[in-house]
This record gives sequence, C-alpha cells and structure tokens, in this order.
Amino acid sequence: MIVDPSTLNPWIVYLTGLFVLAKTIWELFTRPGSKAQEAVEKLAEIVGKKASAEMQHDLERRVTAIETVQATTQRDFAHLPDKDAMHRIEMELQKLTGSMGVFEAQLKPVAASVSRIQDLLDEKVKL
Repeated sequence: MIVDPSTLNPWIVYLTGLFVLAKTIWELFTRPGSKAQEAVEKLAEIVGKKASAEMQHDLERRVTAIETVQATTQRDFAHLPDKDAMHRIEMELQKLTGSMGVFEAQLKPVAASVSRIQDLLDEKVKL
C-alpha cells in the first residue's frame, strides 16, 4: 500500500497545529518560568530592602561621625584668636622687640663696667 503524500499533508498540518496548541496551553497553565521570575523578583525586593536599611544605617553612622568631628573642630577653634586679635598680638610683639633692643643697648655699658670691676678684683686677689 502506497500512500499519496498529498493525502498525508493535511493530517501532518493538523497534528502539528494540535501539538503547538497543546504545548501553548501547557505553558500557559504551568508557567515554570514566570514562577521562577516571581520568586527572583520577591527575593530581589527583600534583598533591596535589607540593603537599603543597612546603607541607611551606615550613612547615619557616617553623618554622626562627621557631626562629632565638626563639633570638636568648632570647639577647638573657639578659643583661638581672630584676625584683629592676631594683629594686636603682632603689634605688641614688635613693641617688645624694640624694648629689648633698647634694654640690650643700655646693658652693654653696665656689662663693660662689671667686667672691669671683675678684672680689678682678680688682680687684687693675685697680689
């Protein structure tokens, strides 16, 4: 018995269509990919919330540390003189430097006299 391919052709097309339709229906009802995708999305959401909370906690700790450093720095700089006070200090130092020069000039003759008296006393002791 020889079968003509033209008579089998419609059956092959119907069977192929039926197979594709059954596979589509199977995929729609079972959807293993969509279930896995939903599980991945839920897991990503949980991890995202946890990571977000950890990042927020880390940022809060950093901000607290920076605020502590800022407060310490402000406290350290509070007792330092400002620009005007520094200028007054510099002017007073210049006055003191000038006074020291005058004092040094006045002490030179006194030092020379003390040196001569010491020499005189040394000569008297030797005699």
